[in-house]
Amino acid sequence: SDARIAEIAQKCFKEVTYHVRRSTDLMIRLGDGSEESHRRMQDAIDALWMYTGELFTADALDQAMQADGIAPDLAELQQ
Repeated sequence: SDARIAEIAQKCFKEVTYHVRRSTDLMIRLGDGSEESHRRMQDAIDALWMYTGELFTADALDQAMQADGIAPDLAELQQ
């Protein structure tokens, strides 16, 4: 609902979209590459996967920002 925050979010969305595309391409190339690159990529994912749940655990600040219409509901993002 805040115009300045909306402008910043719009710019951030473009940046994030770029990085998602770039990262996706690299993940696919490494995963589909040699046996060594595939193993390393899988090892990295296995090592970091346990931390992904934290991305969707809302604290008081997340809840306040959601209530004010500044941030999304993290439970919806997780789906």
